[in-house]
Amino acid sequence: MLHSLPVVSSSAEPADSPFPGNDASQFVGRLPRWLKRQVPKGNANHFTAGLLDELRLETVCDNAKCPNRMECYSQKTATFMILGATCTRSCSFCAVSRGRPEALEDDEPE
Repeated sequence: MLHSLPVVSSSAEPADSPFPGNDASQFVGRLPRWLKRQVPKGNANHFTAGLLDELRLETVCDNAKCPNRMECYSQKTATFMILGATCTRSCSFCAVSRGRPEALEDDEPE
């Protein structure tokens, strides 16, 4: 289900209210500038992502489809999951698969 956002002035800054004097019946499909963030640049986020891939570690960051994972990766930080990509919790806001955890692999990283 797609949602449209109310029209926001193109001069809106992050400190501005997102809906100053707009008619709520006007909608556009683009995100306002105050909502967008730049992806951190540098080699640290590629290093962290590569290391996690190399070690075959499942992370909450990737499995939950976290939009901020590159910010964490650029600081060489990640939250990894033990026993595979399945979580035993049922958080309604999370995109991680739910169920019984997998058995330990013979070559599980220590």
